Amino acid sequence: MKKIIHRDIFGANPRKREVSVDETIFKSGTTIRKRRSCKYFVSEKKVSADIKELEFWIKNQKARGLKKNCHVFRELNTSTGINKVICKVMGEFFAVWGSMAFKIFYVNEVKLEFGNSKRENG
Repeated sequence: MKKIIHRDIFGANPRKREVSVDETIFKSGTTIRKRRSCKYFVSEKKVSADIKELEFWIKNQKARGLKKNCHVFRELNTSTGINKVICKVMGEFFAVWGSMAFKIFYVNEVKLEFGNSKRENG
């Protein structure tokens, strides 16, 4: 079963978006749950009618900006028999639309859970 979820994350920063896909697979007595999520945050914005000024702003932001990071975590719960693997990639990119440039921070995550449980009816 697959579920696609889109939600706006409201709070201190109203410019957050999350898209995720949640999938559960039952195969020969093993349950595999796979969740992929992509979160995007507009962290900064620059408005200028001069395209050269926008290019200069982007160049300066890239020079002092965040480098792409990748983290892999593994967790094994011996009491429940659930094995989890989580991979996160974080970084930023820039988008230009008309006279506006946006600095967008992202977190992409893949989470896998493996367990020995039987398929539930319902």
